[in-house]
Amino acid sequence: MLPRPAGLPVGVRDFAWRDKGDGPIDGSNHVVGRLFYPADPQSARRRWPAAAPSWIGSLGYAAGYVQFAFFSARTLKLRVIKRVLQAVIWVQGTLARLPVTLGAPLARPGGADAADTANGNGRSGGGNSSSSGGGAAGRWPVVIFSPGAAANRNTYSCICTELASRGCFVAAIEHADGSSGAARLADGSFLLFQGLGSGAVLEAKGEYRAAEVAAAVELLRGINAAGAAPEGSFSLSGGDQDAALAELKGALDLSRLAVIGHSCGGATAALAAARCPDVAVAVALDPWWPILPTGSPALTGWLPGCRAPLLVVGSDDWNTPRADGSMPCDAKRQAAVLEAARRRDGPEGGAGGGALLLVPSHSKHQTFSDVPVLIERSALARGVLSVMGFKQQQPMSAEAALRLICDCCARFCREHYRPGGSEWPCEGAGGDAAGEAAAVAVAAAGGAQEPAGARGDRAGGGFATDEAAEAEAEAAARVAVAAPPPPHHSSDPAPHGSAARPLPVRRDEAGAGSFYGRLQEDGLLRIVQAFE
Repeated sequence: MLPRPAGLPVGVRDFAWRDKGDGPIDGSNHVVGRLFYPADPQSARRRWPAAAPSWIGSLGYAAGYVQFAFFSARTLKLRVIKRVLQAVIWVQGTLARLPVTLGAPLARPGGADAADTANGNGRSGGGNSSSSGGGAAGRWPVVIFSPGAAANRNTYSCICTELASRGCFVAAIEHADGSSGAARLADGSFLLFQGLGSGAVLEAKGEYRAAEVAAAVELLRGINAAGAAPEGSFSLSGGDQDAALAELKGALDLSRLAVIGHSCGGATAALAAARCPDVAVAVALDPWWPILPTGSPALTGWLPGCRAPLLVVGSDDWNTPRADGSMPCDAKRQAAVLEAARRRDGPEGGAGGGALLLVPSHSKHQTFSDVPVLIERSALARGVLSVMGFKQQQPMSAEAALRLICDCCARFCREHYRPGGSEWPCEGAGGDAAGEAAAVAVAAAGGAQEPAGARGDRAGGGFATDEAAEAEAEAAARVAVAAPPPPHHSSDPAPHGSAARPLPVRRDEAGAGSFYGRLQEDGLLRIVQAFE
């Protein structure tokens, strides 16, 4: 079983849409993936764990993972290893269950069922409707999640489940650009990894992914308006499709739209924010910038009207300099993206919302996916990897690292979501992403201290704000860093050095800035850069 979410129970349904055309699929006429959403607690309690889906879902996904890992395998030895790993992934992925309920009814935002978090699916959340509902507008904010290369709708279930438990409607896209290990298409067939390519070929995948994000947004917009299936071929798993679609009518708040992604998906999130005025906030998790199209607004400057702030959560071995100064994410492009996100005014309207770069301590590129958690919880997987010469080196437990990442994502979104219909920026949230760290810098200069009992937990923004659960997650993360690592981890963290100098911080008054500052003070992350 993957880690249980801290807030509301979560339901899932897989979706697939293809327009009425007969031509080949592209990013604009075809989109598939999985929906993670706050579920009705009573129904989830009755049906869970019997209705908890497996992590892997299909043998096709196991084949996809090894297709990516051994894409160029030619020798007999590598082909044998490929088969062994595929079997291990299939067995372990089938045994691992998601802490969610397939086909559970959607919770009513702000209603009695959203407040009732006593459930058989997870820990108790907040005990009042103001903290666990969908915000003042009574609708759930929306997150589009873009997976990285090799990944699919299942690969980031921990993050997607946690965000849904905090009150977001999450659509995890399964990209059909050939970068996924395996993508299950609308007709049920699998498209296996086709290679990433380079130059124009690679950048075309970035365009394809961005088109799929836009298609997913329009798909949800149509369902939210009509409460019915869109035109074309559409399917929704979990039973009673018509009732499920009817539940969604008017339940989603597309004015509070976040795009979050990892690796290639992180770059996709930045591209969506730079192009689409509807995006309120973007989070790039350890992004891989080479997939961005040359000359795109993500590299040259957010388009007029696009004012989404960008949070980049990097890692020690990817988005910050290694010991030799290299950065696998592409240092020049990262600098260009952070500069492009700066807030600026112009005759055609404002653009950019600023950018903030954080780095969780001891993090690696795969820290953001479910894979380290699955390995950490499986003696068989650890044994197979050890025999093959792979060593796990994470001084912080994989589960604690994901909790920390989810907390950073949730805080950033909650600070910057636009309340339904209000002007940007929302009152009290700061005008740009750099405002998240500004309070920290001021506190460092003035010696301000955190008021007694202040938790930095701002209610609202549509997230389920469970202070007890967040305090528990924060404490668990601290313990994970301070305690000796598990036996299967290396005792030597040896993180790659970073040329960036962290901001000096002290505890300041409540707010997201103090949240990041406290985590930096406790050695859990570094605030590397903040661009106004």
